[in-house]
Amino acid sequence: MSRVGWATVIGCVFGVLLFGVLQRGCDVGADSGVVVLPREEATSTTETTTSGPRVAPAPAPSPERAISGPTSRPQGTPQTMQVAAQRAAEARRAANQNVAPLSEDSAEWLRQQREDALENRRRAMEIARNMRPQNAANQGQPARPITPGAAQAGAGGSEFPRAELAYEEQGFVQGQEFVPMPSVEFGAFARRPLSQGRTPAGAEGAEGAALDGVALGGSGSNLGGSGGGDGFLRVRGNAVQNTGGNGNGDGNGNGGGNGNGNGNGNGNGNGDGSGNGGGTPVTAPAAPGLVGPANGATGVLPTLTLTWGAAARATTYTVQVSTNAEFTTLAFTQAGVTGTSLPIPTGRLSAGTSYFWRVISINSAGQAPSASRAFSTLAGPGAFSISEPANAGAPVVAPVTLRWGESQNATAYSVVVASDQAFTQVVASASGLTGTSFLVPDGALEEGRDYWWRVIASNPAGSALASPVTAQFSVLGPPGAFALVSPSDNAANQFVPTALAWSPSRFATSYRVEVATDANFMNPVVNRDGITAPALLLTASDIQPGRTYWWRVTAKNQIDLTGSSQVFSFSTAPLPGEFSLTSPANNANIGAPVTLRWSESERALLYIVQVARDEAMTDLVVDEFVIPLLTGETAFTVPDGLLQNGQSYFWRIEAQNEVGSREAQTPVFRFTIRTTDFDINADGVVDVRDLYAYHEAATQPDLNLDGQSNNDDRIALRNRIRENEKTTVSSGRSN
Repeated sequence: MSRVGWATVIGCVFGVLLFGVLQRGCDVGADSGVVVLPREEATSTTETTTSGPRVAPAPAPSPERAISGPTSRPQGTPQTMQVAAQRAAEARRAANQNVAPLSEDSAEWLRQQREDALENRRRAMEIARNMRPQNAANQGQPARPITPGAAQAGAGGSEFPRAELAYEEQGFVQGQEFVPMPSVEFGAFARRPLSQGRTPAGAEGAEGAALDGVALGGSGSNLGGSGGGDGFLRVRGNAVQNTGGNGNGDGNGNGGGNGNGNGNGNGNGNGDGSGNGGGTPVTAPAAPGLVGPANGATGVLPTLTLTWGAAARATTYTVQVSTNAEFTTLAFTQAGVTGTSLPIPTGRLSAGTSYFWRVISINSAGQAPSASRAFSTLAGPGAFSISEPANAGAPVVAPVTLRWGESQNATAYSVVVASDQAFTQVVASASGLTGTSFLVPDGALEEGRDYWWRVIASNPAGSALASPVTAQFSVLGPPGAFALVSPSDNAANQFVPTALAWSPSRFATSYRVEVATDANFMNPVVNRDGITAPALLLTASDIQPGRTYWWRVTAKNQIDLTGSSQVFSFSTAPLPGEFSLTSPANNANIGAPVTLRWSESERALLYIVQVARDEAMTDLVVDEFVIPLLTGETAFTVPDGLLQNGQSYFWRIEAQNEVGSREAQTPVFRFTIRTTDFDINADGVVDVRDLYAYHEAATQPDLNLDGQSNNDDRIALRNRIRENEKTTVSSGRSN
């Protein structure tokens, strides 16, 4: 065979071999590197434009889309590799269905992951919209698919910051394919936080995302410039599938890698040039152990420092102090504490109060509270009072000792003494006193001055002022100046009794009063000492009406005495003036009726008239008063029928005014009643004819036998005529 023939044979053999190799490579790539997601329902996307919402028609049925896998040479046949992948997926689904329920902290973490996923969805949707045709020229063309994990060479990771997962409220979108998510029970999915996948020589794998308590696998990472795509979650019926993302690379600076997520929160990545990376789950922290103060501690200062032991996996601590064991109301709380001790600020806790406290350790996976402890703060000083000198009490004599009651819980006392109420002029002070008294140093106080003082009880928990907060006392000095007040100087017509009054003398403990009938006090009528009030009542035993007196006062105390700077005089009002009895004359024999007469008494306002059967004036027949301003005369006629013929009687008159009373110069007169004949014309009958005869007589007779011829005789005659007329009329009627 010629050289050309051999060349033809050899070329055919190599061609056959090359065709077989190429055919097998195509089969392997189709069977082992493609995952087909069948479309379950047509979806439409509503897109808002300037003219209003536009609904994009659902894409027409098309052949299943292949998601490209790794370019490294597969191990095994396409059929065996597909079976292995299905078994792995079933194992992962079984693992996802046998997980423990979430704690409250894990649920909160998953809710945060859901918010992150929502942000990723928004960004993915925005990118998808930007990749669609925007004008009529390219409408109808299929949208450019969004390939998870697609990135420029050398980017070292995916295009999105977390798992490139775009989803709607009822499903997930991977590229242009929408996978609806059926309603499932929340507890059916894995609820542990996801860890980060790491490769020893490559970049960190991205954290897994979370949606409604469902954990999503994180993306793997490799050493090459083009990283693997994110894993995403696909739900079919009641099954949950976790699918890793795929990345492409040639291994020469752009090494490919596969990211494989699982529902347990562990992300795995591998690559031909980088190795494998795996994450460690984050777990809740351990509870801290409390150190100080000890449980049940008493007498603790309100500004104490709380200490506790470090808790495993804790990143921060929250400290709580409450007045009740349930911590429903907090007296103090502080979060974000990174150390293992915390001083309580001043003013946050009260003295003498019982509290409970605890510490809560916190990290991203949850929190753990410690057991609670109780303690009681030190009570502040109790209430107490100032005892002596009493506030605004009697003046005291230097040296002065200040005293006060004991304050419960007090460890020391402080005293301040000042000469002004504002305590700007301090004259003495002391602190750190353990007793309840303080002797004011000699020379600090002056006689006759006022001072103010206060006491403060204290202990480490606080302080308290004595009651009253400010007390006043005076140091005794000589009696102060004073003045006579009443009666005023030269006052006249003062009644008896008369009250003397003067202004008080400061620091005086008693007074002496002197009254005399002369200005030199040579004839004193009153010299009285030990009077404690600034007044004295002079009675009739001290002074008399109608006299002039002079008076003065002296103030005294144990240090000195001070006399009044004035001497006053006054005159008492006089009694009624002297007068005498006139008619009937003493021891006269007179006939009825009887009229008593006396001379006028000066200044008399009224007269008391008394007639009695005895000289001692105990058996009174008449006891009447006469007001001269009404009657116009100083006389009184004894009513008929009170006096008997032949009987002797005694009578007296007493003049009175506002000062007192005065009797006549001859106090008592006596008279006797006798029978008299009023028949002047001697016709045997006493009638009006006798009255005519009385007026015609040259000398008018003394008919009433009182020793005087006057109008009383005419009145006596007239009265007898009337009596006779009454008798005659009565007799006539009887007939």
